[in-house]
Amino acid sequence: MLGPLRWTEQYIRIPFANSGFTKMGCHCWGLVCLVYKRELKIELPKYDTITADQIRHMLRAKDEQIVSGNWGPVAKDDLRPFDVVTMKGKDEKGHLIERHVGLYAGNGYILHIEEGTDSKCDSVQDPLFTGRILRSFRYA
Repeated sequence: MLGPLRWTEQYIRIPFANSGFTKMGCHCWGLVCLVYKRELKIELPKYDTITADQIRHMLRAKDEQIVSGNWGPVAKDDLRPFDVVTMKGKDEKGHLIERHVGLYAGNGYILHIEEGTDSKCDSVQDPLFTGRILRSFRYA
């Protein structure tokens, strides 16, 4: 099986930072913003006051952008590199809820970062990753 696309290599092993948006450290939305800025020359809103623990609020704000036309929904079987995927993540009580984002990295891989880990690409076929993706969006 092929791995993630080469552009992802420079974004692997970025340390987690609760409010970060740089290669020195970022949270999951920060990683999306960093990649979009560097690879696609698109400046996404940073939601500077939102920490990794508040990503659910960011997802609600992104839902408003979807309505305004910046993002469009994408079927899971039509993912393309740089599509944003929302995923289940554990809340403070350990429940899995929609609170995590990543980027489709090609060939069945998702580039993402979570608290306690550095950024990485995980295969959607990995048993630990299966079923986590909830929705996906493409920037218009």
